[in-house]
Amino acid sequence: MWHIVNTSCKIVGPVGSGKSSLLLGLVGEMKQLLDLSRLLVAYCPQTAWVQNASVRDNILLGQPYDELRYWHVLEQASLLRDLELLADGDLAEIGKKGIRFSGGQKQHINVACALYYDTDIVIMGDPLSARKALFYNAVVCALINQGKAVVFVTHALHFLSYCNYIYTISLMEQNGEFARLDKEFDGANTKQHDDSHSRSDSKKEALWNYSKLMLVSTTRAGSGTGKLEGRLITDEDQTTGPISLLGDEIFYKTWLKAGHGCTFLQRLAFYHVLYAVLGIVQTLFIFLVGYTMDMFSFFVSQNLHREAITHIFQAPIHVFIITVFEDYFSLSTIRTYGEIPRFLKENAYYIDLENYALVLSIANQRWLSFRLDFCGGLLIFFVARFAVVGGPGISTTQEGLVLAYITSLTQSCRMLTRQTTEVENHMNSIERVNHPHSIPRTQRATSWPQRGVIEFHNLSMCYRPGLPNVLDGLSMFVKGGEKIGVVGRTGAGKSSPALALMRVVEFEGGIWVDGVDISSIGLRDLRTKIAIISQDPTIFSGTVLSALDLFNQCDVCLLDALRRSYLVEDTSRGEDGDDLKSQRITLHPVIEAEGTNLSVGQRSLLSLVRALVRGCYFG
Repeated sequence: MWHIVNTSCKIVGPVGSGKSSLLLGLVGEMKQLLDLSRLLVAYCPQTAWVQNASVRDNILLGQPYDELRYWHVLEQASLLRDLELLADGDLAEIGKKGIRFSGGQKQHINVACALYYDTDIVIMGDPLSARKALFYNAVVCALINQGKAVVFVTHALHFLSYCNYIYTISLMEQNGEFARLDKEFDGANTKQHDDSHSRSDSKKEALWNYSKLMLVSTTRAGSGTGKLEGRLITDEDQTTGPISLLGDEIFYKTWLKAGHGCTFLQRLAFYHVLYAVLGIVQTLFIFLVGYTMDMFSFFVSQNLHREAITHIFQAPIHVFIITVFEDYFSLSTIRTYGEIPRFLKENAYYIDLENYALVLSIANQRWLSFRLDFCGGLLIFFVARFAVVGGPGISTTQEGLVLAYITSLTQSCRMLTRQTTEVENHMNSIERVNHPHSIPRTQRATSWPQRGVIEFHNLSMCYRPGLPNVLDGLSMFVKGGEKIGVVGRTGAGKSSPALALMRVVEFEGGIWVDGVDISSIGLRDLRTKIAIISQDPTIFSGTVLSALDLFNQCDVCLLDALRRSYLVEDTSRGEDGDDLKSQRITLHPVIEAEGTNLSVGQRSLLSLVRALVRGCYFG
């Protein structure tokens, strides 16, 4: 039985022990052991989830806007300083997958959403593990002061002293208050925490002004006009013309005229054979033209596809970030906040908006078909009327031929219009396929690097053109074998040097590795020499072994990396002399897409093993 009313409860356990699964059960994503049907629950997952919307919309998440409460929540979540750096303040767009914000800033936004949401219980899946203890305590106290119960999970023991009640989740073998549990473990965590806390007391926290931000009014204008301009229109400007093969029709007219006047120059069998030969020749000609066009289209499309794939895989990573669709892997967050009806309504709105163009196109086709049929009927009426009245110099065979052509004229016009529209639409696809071809290719370096010396010189970079610089004039020198730590507040740009080193985004200034400018190195050669463990680990689907041994390394290297990461089976001697075996993960289970069947801690350890196996000079 849990008593989590108006108090803070901490769930502690090793990696992969089921802490996140327990939280998913509490929010209704798994079979519930605790009845929360009458309680409102706010959920902050371990991996932050944000929408492609403004900061304010992400915090409100469909709730009514209360100005006083809203700015108080921004102060409690330590977001005021970050918003001061943005031109649009809290109206700034986060971007797809939160591209404009760091991982810590996205977590602060999730915490602010939980603070603003009027709930009974707040469940947090270790979103503050990398934050300061003071901020951690402030968030918990703010939630408790609002009369909310707080449930945290973590494997960071130095946060335990801020909680009223603690559960350890292995087999739920320990529970109780922090003082009693700390006494059972000889106060080891208290001593460690007191030492770190005494060092932090010597430094005063900077005081900033918590007044409301003066939002800067900026004009948001799109970079395009909605029309194709410049080079794209020039590429589409083709000169074409119809090729009329009317030999058979001319022959029909001559034959009919000769038959009408009984002026055959040859015997009737000759014309029968000639008609059959012309039919066979026409069939063969149509087959050859169709086969030639099909083969030509096949080879052209194959060549375009091959070149497009080659250029896309060599494109900068930010191209993939800004073109992917917003995903909803954190559906549990949406369901927990009860925002499914709003998202369904928005989804229906955007589907209708997309279908407007289709409805307009179909309506235009019906409009054109009706008027073409009407005009064709009028034309047939006047020609038939003229044929009945009669005219000088026009034979009956010619009149019949004209009537036959006019009958098919309407259908030909409709088909011509449809095919012209389809060709124009397909040209847009060819433009998109040809777009990556402008990406330059660089030369490959051999036997590089050898020492791992890195030098940054006057480095300045921004994530996209038009955005402010996140690094401005950075210069530093790192010797081979050194371990460098980058320290700074949330959003200060700690991850940016690593992105610049891998050329995820282009930059101004220079970065040299072993005396070689990385801008002159091919992306493949550069990135294969760097190992990186991202803040949000990415694991490919497949088995655990295939996810770790992506590069077909030797078994000895893989086993050594598993042992160093504590993922292999360890054998120890118990008190009764028996062998005790513990295993965090095996190598043959199937990993689902995005590693959803693994905990965040397990994905991080797998990323660590993958980096160790590569044996890079720097990372």
